[in-house]
Amino acid sequence: MKVSELTVLFPFHKMNSYMYEAVNSLLNSTIRTQIIFIDDTPTQSAKIRDLTGTENQLWKILKTGGGQGYGEALRIGSLEVDSRLMALFNSDDLISPQKFEIQLEKLGKSEISLTGIQRINKNGKELRSMTFLPRGLFYDPIFLFLGSYGADATWLMKTDWWREHVLFDSRECLDWRIALKNFHGARISYVPEKLYFYRKHPHQVTAKKDIGAEKMLPVYQEWKNFAQIRGLPECSYETFAALSTPWNSKSKINIAEFEFFCRDLIKIAGTLPQGIRDDVENIIRRRYLMLLKNQKLDLKVLSILYRGRRQAIPMWQDLTSNFINNHVLN
Repeated sequence: MKVSELTVLFPFHKMNSYMYEAVNSLLNSTIRTQIIFIDDTPTQSAKIRDLTGTENQLWKILKTGGGQGYGEALRIGSLEVDSRLMALFNSDDLISPQKFEIQLEKLGKSEISLTGIQRINKNGKELRSMTFLPRGLFYDPIFLFLGSYGADATWLMKTDWWREHVLFDSRECLDWRIALKNFHGARISYVPEKLYFYRKHPHQVTAKKDIGAEKMLPVYQEWKNFAQIRGLPECSYETFAALSTPWNSKSKINIAEFEFFCRDLIKIAGTLPQGIRDDVENIIRRRYLMLLKNQKLDLKVLSILYRGRRQAIPMWQDLTSNFINNHVLN
């Protein structure tokens, strides 16, 4: 592959130690790439040598004007992409050196490639997901009903696909909305190995835990549209939030509606490879357990506990592991 056939979009909103680690991770890739840095910092003063310690004719740095947001940064960067293939990268994350090489080998006739994700804390130690991360060998857009699974910065794609399907705006969950709108008809290559390391830390842009329903309505609308495409029943915002953003779900829900939707979702998963069905069922079990925080103690609670029981111990183990990595080992 020629050096310039893969371009990486690298938007950043601040310069800190996480970003320098991210840049070094990217530069250690076994595939050399063109890197387009998009400076969205307030000062707009970054230079390539500040970011990388060196210069390279394949690297560019673009300016947004400062504080314009992720969507505008991607729009500005995308205008400069002239390669056949492109990838995304977040400024506080890390990648395996082989990530791009493996994705390129397996892309084939697909339009977009995804990889598995490992969550890490501010010090780079492994974090487990309380909401559950798929563990199977296969991917299907059905996961998008349960969260932004696959709608992330692991994407490596054909530039033509990106130009045709991308959205550029400042509303919440841009990647997730793009995926909900376009993954159903896309040819997706999935690499289950955890080649992307998503860093969770208190200062990240996506660290918000309380996003109001008004801001999430664009996501909910795409989610409803996708449900209609897959033959699933329309349901309320509260059910959407409990299934897809359980950390952001604060209202009581209609348990009957929730159960009805989950039942139909599992039916669809049953037509897919076994690993997908297993992951979908385990994610739903965790969603049942996470409902408990908004329920009063009654017979419904016992029913919820029963449906989620198989994930109760694994969920507790994940919670304990995260506590140790975040507080005991640091």
